[in-house]
Amino acid sequence: MDVRLPDVRDPRTFYDVFATITASIVVMAVVLSIWHGMFARLEMVVFIGIVFLWGAWAVNNILDPPDPPIDDGN
Repeated sequence: MDVRLPDVRDPRTFYDVFATITASIVVMAVVLSIWHGMFARLEMVVFIGIVFLWGAWAVNNILDPPDPPIDDGN
């Protein structure tokens, strides 16, 4: 059974989005459980904002793939 890693640059399935967002939430939970300072929390807010924007872009990319090139027969 072949298991592929999630593709971050060119997500093709919701598996890519789910795995990436889940991994980022785990990273955020680990960082916040180790460091309790205000700076770490601010970094995590920025990080989760970037992940949220990437997730929205990835879902949009999956639901609306680019049109294939038109072959006019020439």
